[in-house]
Amino acid sequence: MGRSAAILVYALLIAMFLSVAGEVRAQQTPPPPPQSVPKDKIFTLNGSYTVEEIFTQLHKQTNIYVNVERSIIDYSRRLTVHFNNTPIREVMEKVLGELPVDWMYINGDVILFPSANPVRLKEDETITVSGTVMDNDGVNLPGVTIMVKGVSKGGVTDGNGNYRIEKVPPKATLVINSIGFLSRQYRLDGERRVNFILEPAVSQIQPVEVTANTGYQVLKKRETPGL
Repeated sequence: MGRSAAILVYALLIAMFLSVAGEVRAQQTPPPPPQSVPKDKIFTLNGSYTVEEIFTQLHKQTNIYVNVERSIIDYSRRLTVHFNNTPIREVMEKVLGELPVDWMYINGDVILFPSANPVRLKEDETITVSGTVMDNDGVNLPGVTIMVKGVSKGGVTDGNGNYRIEKVPPKATLVINSIGFLSRQYRLDGERRVNFILEPAVSQIQPVEVTANTGYQVLKKRETPGL
């Protein structure tokens, strides 16, 4: 083998060695550590929304993507939220609730993943559910009845709109009623704290205008002398 050929073979061996070493280092490189969510990342949203709608609005307001496999979380689950300049950590705690899902903030995105130590409730276990009921303006509503569907168990909100019901099945359906507001039903998914916003009931009775015929024109009652 000539000198030039030997140098070429030697160079190729060095290149192969460096390539393999680089791959090994890449495999050993740990993933980026979780970061703290910037304090200026806050979120405002009020009303009843699905998890998917909440995540969509979160991205529009903060430019944060929520990355998760749909098999991990039910995107169609509906929540009643009352966020006003709320930090992202509190938003995620509310959305995830008692679900066996953890999250971290990395490089501007929120990553969801199955919890390493999920706490799963048995079907015969019960939980205590509490929360606050308010109207569209954020005013807390006293005297609202909240019943567990199918059983004679429930409670009534106090003067501050707060309620508390003990020994509730984790998959129970709550029925919320109050005079002057539309009735609501909400199926639990193990959550222990659930807030509700009630929509005002629209009266079906429309005002009736009384008219009188003077022979020349039809006048409304307020335009007719003596009526």
